[in-house]
Amino acid sequence: MIFVITWLVCAYVGWRIGNSKGRAGAGFTLGLLLGVIGIIVIAVMRPRPEFAQQRSRQTAVPAPPTAYAPPVRPTGNTLPPPQSSTYPSWQSDPSGRHPMRWWDGLQWTQYVCDAEGGSRSEDPPVPTLE
Repeated sequence: MIFVITWLVCAYVGWRIGNSKGRAGAGFTLGLLLGVIGIIVIAVMRPRPEFAQQRSRQTAVPAPPTAYAPPVRPTGNTLPPPQSSTYPSWQSDPSGRHPMRWWDGLQWTQYVCDAEGGSRSEDPPVPTLE
């Protein structure tokens, strides 16, 4: 009975470690088949490259505060949307006043960041003149 419980715990631990590296299935399988050795193997494996890139983008700069109004579709003279993403993320400030500005997926917000990993502040976006 203790062997079965240990076996299942190793599978779970392997899955948790693998999940943090984008390799949940491999972690579960290694933990299930090899036990403690499988846990060691998955612990020393590198994260999948696309998973590591995605994670580094998410942790590069902290997200803006969540205490702002829900997004509203922009109308009239507004700053142009970012070229690279329609998902909420930090982007280069199109007004050029700050290095980065938060794009909420629909519009530019007042949240700006002056350095990667730096402090955030607020500066309302200024519409472009057309």
